[in-house]
Amino acid sequence: MERQTFIHGIYPRSDKLIASGRGLDRGRTSVFEHERVESADFDSLLKLQEDNGFAFIEDGKFTWQDIFRPFAQSTEGIEVGPL
Repeated sequence: MERQTFIHGIYPRSDKLIASGRGLDRGRTSVFEHERVESADFDSLLKLQEDNGFAFIEDGKFTWQDIFRPFAQSTEGIEVGPL
């Protein structure tokens, strides 16, 4: 019996991507640089899945933000930042 494997959901971001996202939020990292780091994480995850013969490829949802960000960005008086 052949089994099909895949990952599902949000994949953990690398330390480099986390730092880049924080830098972007604080104005220390450009959007271009952050997208470059994000792309490297995606490529690494894609290679991992392909090398292991996964039947379905997951994007890792690296571009997804936390669930509260849309509310913070659309509510006057609330700013996006660390807890």
